[in-house]
Amino acid sequence: IEFIVTKQWFIKTLAFKKKLIEQGKKIKWHPDFYRIRYEDWTKNLGWDWCISRQRFYGVPIPVWYCDKCSSIILPDKKDLPVDPTSTYPKNKCNKCKSTEFSPDEDVFDTWMTSSMSPQIALRWQENPSFYNHNFPMSLRPQSHDIIRTWAFYTILKSYLHFNKIPWKDIAIGTFVLDSQGRGMH
Repeated sequence: IEFIVTKQWFIKTLAFKKKLIEQGKKIKWHPDFYRIRYEDWTKNLGWDWCISRQRFYGVPIPVWYCDKCSSIILPDKKDLPVDPTSTYPKNKCNKCKSTEFSPDEDVFDTWMTSSMSPQIALRWQENPSFYNHNFPMSLRPQSHDIIRTWAFYTILKSYLHFNKIPWKDIAIGTFVLDSQGRGMH
């Protein structure tokens, strides 16, 4: 195995462990003992969330780098979503005024999108009044194996973006089994 050190994008999670446990306690867990699994995961978390992936598919990270000074160039919010490999910044580099850029070729971790599923389902950006009336959602049904990912990241993103819980209740089930008794995901 050869380890290659590369630049990655992260969301700081370690600084919010205590707040995330508090957020988890505001949610009614069905069955309740799964809240302890969420809390154990959160308490024992030892790293920040690396949100960049080196894959050929996924949601592109909307960032360019100035070829002259290496500054990070972000798109205007109104221009999102942006695929930086097929679109270029509209303005010059703020630092050196260059117009030569290289795109970030990474994509977001899949949980970056799915952790926003309550906001996406409630049309957060498209229909703010509908969103405000229905957020937080009433129920998230999911399996126990993704408490550490889907539940955790959804609670994290809801806290960081809105300082709210994403849903009032979470129902944790098990796997659906195939004819040989193996879990289907």
